[in-house]
Amino acid sequence: MIDWTHIERQWSELDSEVRAGWLKLTDEDLTYIAGSKQRLIGKVQERYGVLEQEADRQVHRWFTKLYLARDKAASGRPRAVAETPAPRPFTKRP
Repeated sequence: MIDWTHIERQWSELDSEVRAGWLKLTDEDLTYIAGSKQRLIGKVQERYGVLEQEADRQVHRWFTKLYLARDKAASGRPRAVAETPAPRPFTKRP
């Protein structure tokens, strides 16, 4: 499972994923952010002129998509998708 610590450690390798999410972020922004969730939220706020709550929502959505994509690549399908077992037939107890 990916958590934000993974993002911090892998930040330099996530450049294309970050840029795909926010085209207005500059190289300097990415260097400054350095994997910090709060800094990313702040830069999204600054570059896109959104409130902190909206920036936080965007970062959360990006993180979730990244997690699902990486999880799917690792296992062949996303673990986040719950599998519903087939209903068991009703049996009357004696």
